[in-house]
Order: sequence, then structure tokens, then C-alpha cells
Amino acid sequence: MPNNPIGDKIYPTGGRVAIVDVLMNRGMHDGQPIYLHYTSQAGFDSILQGDRFIKGTPDRTRRGQAARAGVYLTPATQCFSPGDAHTLLFLGEERYRLSATHVFVFAFKQAEAVEDYSVSHDSPFREIIYRGDIDFRSTGNAQMLYAGVNRFLDGNPWN
Repeated sequence: MPNNPIGDKIYPTGGRVAIVDVLMNRGMHDGQPIYLHYTSQAGFDSILQGDRFIKGTPDRTRRGQAARAGVYLTPATQCFSPGDAHTLLFLGEERYRLSATHVFVFAFKQAEAVEDYSVSHDSPFREIIYRGDIDFRSTGNAQMLYAGVNRFLDGNPWN
């Protein structure tokens, strides 16, 4: 199996990023759920080299004029490889082909209101929308647990 299950644990990076494997099994950090935010290389660089936050206001040139405010997340159980994310989360939309090459793994510092939806009518996968900015600075609302290249394996179980 591609996710290297051992007992009741999964290894969604196949051991390539041990801290991420541990975090995905925990699903919680300091009593708060762990979330994933998939992004492109350019988005990743912009977040880390800029103000260290993910803007909740949409880039309408990329996402279209109908784009709504919010940061799109997935729960820790949805460990999508870049290819799986393109197919299962972004539904094969060409403009999102490279939108999951990198990932931020984080938890809010305290409970935050989020909206939880199915990706599409028939999809078992969820997209979570946070309508504000996600701020990784020391005084911000979120704690970054991992930021880097998306090393999730193809075919991880999402349950």
C-alpha cells in the first residue's frame, strides 16, 4: 500500500517527512484541528517571503471574478499528493494544475469559525473555508507546523 500503514498509523509521506507523518496521525495540535493549505511554488514563496500570512481576499485574475473571499483548506485526513489534489480537490481544472506542489500544515491557536463543504456534489472529500487571513506571525492566529514541498504519496487513504 502506498501510504505504508503500520498498525493503526499511516505514513502519508512514506517517511520522507517524518514530522508530517506524525502530525497527520495526531490530527490535532494544542487541542485544535490540524489543517492543510495547498499552494503553488509562487504562492508558497509569496507567503513565506512576505508578511507570513495567507490572504483571505481572492486573486481574481487567477480564480475568476466570481471568486469568494476565504482561504481554502483541507482537514489533516486529506493528504493529497500534487497529482491527487489536481484531480480530487481541484477537479482537473487546468489553471490549478500546479496549485498543490507545496503545502502548509498548521493549526489555529484557538478555535476559529470555518465552513465545511463537500468538494462537489458526489465527492467524499471536503474543502474547508476560513473567511479571514491566516497569520503565521508570532502575534497571529495560526501556528505553522510544517511548510514545504508537498511530499504526500499518490493514493493515500482519505477517511
